[in-house]
Amino acid sequence: MKYIVYGIVSAAILFLSVLMFLTVEGRTDHEKTLEEAVSLALDQTMQEQWMQAESIKDDEAWADAFCRILKEKMQGLGIKGECKVEIYGVDSKNGLLSVGVTETYRHPNGTEGTCQVIKTALWDQKMEKEDHEVRFYVDDRLWQAYRVEDGADFILPQTPAVEGRKFLGWSRQADQWSGEAFPAQVKETQTYYACFE
Repeated sequence: MKYIVYGIVSAAILFLSVLMFLTVEGRTDHEKTLEEAVSLALDQTMQEQWMQAESIKDDEAWADAFCRILKEKMQGLGIKGECKVEIYGVDSKNGLLSVGVTETYRHPNGTEGTCQVIKTALWDQKMEKEDHEVRFYVDDRLWQAYRVEDGADFILPQTPAVEGRKFLGWSRQADQWSGEAFPAQVKETQTYYACFE
């Protein structure tokens, strides 16, 4: 009889120990997974929203995009708990997004658990600007070239002078004068060819 009582008490202690271990391990797992989902969603939101046209930059669009992307990331990582998203601050003009996400879930022992992640992201505008090269050719030889940041003003080169030929203008296609206008800003790498009569 004494051994039966020891066996029951030992089994109960073992069961409670395993339950406690699963509860602590589950909480750690939930925190890490939620933090990963929030980080990925913040990064993707910042990239998507910042790369869009200047006219689309409004605070509400950033918050909506974050919630949509977070939902996708949570489904991808298998987060099944209920989540509450709080937007602490959005500044779409300067590339700032601060959020808090609280997940409510059930522990193996049936009690309710929560974990919270608060993150702030700031987009480094200078780091992400792409450089573009603008090249000008005269008679299939590079005549002038320059490299500028994305969105910089277009710089018109000097007019080339070739003896005995009249300069018509610059064209995007070699040996074909199209009379096209130059863009106000450089948005892509461009090549122009001198056209003569």
